[in-house]
Amino acid sequence: PAAVTYTTTTVERGTIVDSVTVSGTFISTSTYDMSFEKRSGYLSEITVKAGDTVTAGQMLARLDTDELESEIQKQKLAVERAQIALDIARTAEGATADSIRLAEIDYELQKIQLDEMQTELEKQCIYAPIDGVVSYISSPGIGEYVAARSTLMRIVDPTSLQIECTGDNVSDFQLGKDVVVTLDKTEY
Repeated sequence: PAAVTYTTTTVERGTIVDSVTVSGTFISTSTYDMSFEKRSGYLSEITVKAGDTVTAGQMLARLDTDELESEIQKQKLAVERAQIALDIARTAEGATADSIRLAEIDYELQKIQLDEMQTELEKQCIYAPIDGVVSYISSPGIGEYVAARSTLMRIVDPTSLQIECTGDNVSDFQLGKDVVVTLDKTEY
């Protein structure tokens, strides 16, 4: 048989390093996909663009509401008319409890209808749920039809980020282990 040769080295103290290298992207832990939840319609306005900073409650987009706004103006006049009729019924000589109650009912009905219309108007708009940044806007242009529940834009919180890693070795990461993140050739 051939002679066996061994390669040996002197034992030294040192650190054994087990490392894994994967690619990743920063993502926000707070992401909101914005859409017109219960309404479809023609897009009337988008008040932001990708990359804009928004504040909670800021209007971001609106469907065409011209007809509804006109109806609300008419309904405000109907409420005012019902209020005047109620005031007259309360001060009229010989007014009965029934005639006053009928005027009160008419006023309340007109007011309820106005409140419902104003709620409907608010549903025609998208408002920012948080302070954040617009990270995505879909392609529909002004005047184009937008389906209900189709994502129109995405709002993210840039102060709450995490790294989402991809690759075959992702399962090798263990919670609590040290990591080195390289971003623009700088290690963190």
